[in-house]
Amino acid sequence: MKPSRERRKEMPKGPKPNQRKQSNWARVAPHRHSRSDRWWSRLRKGMRVTAWLALFGVGTAGVLMAAREAGPLVKSWFEVREVIVQGLQHVTRQEIIDQLALSREATLFSVVPDQLGQQVAR
Repeated sequence: MKPSRERRKEMPKGPKPNQRKQSNWARVAPHRHSRSDRWWSRLRKGMRVTAWLALFGVGTAGVLMAAREAGPLVKSWFEVREVIVQGLQHVTRQEIIDQLALSREATLFSVVPDQLGQQVAR
């Protein structure tokens, strides 16, 4: 049987026993660290930020140098090697290629098919 409401022990109201009664900011004393300690703390934080920025700069420079060195290799993968012309009833293949005027350095990314079609239509 349950005890009646009158007999129940009143639970204390307030914070639970495992919770702090004050926030962390209220417990920290403002005079806990000396002025020189705060100065050194700021200096260490500034040095850490400077080190991360230097690391980022060195990493960026490394990536740019690697891209510059890898450029010719990657360019050879994407150069235009073959031109296919469809519908050669009225003109020859050589006339179409002459009108396209593709440079030797043309790659798949530097060629715009719509512009090539307009050059041939002229």
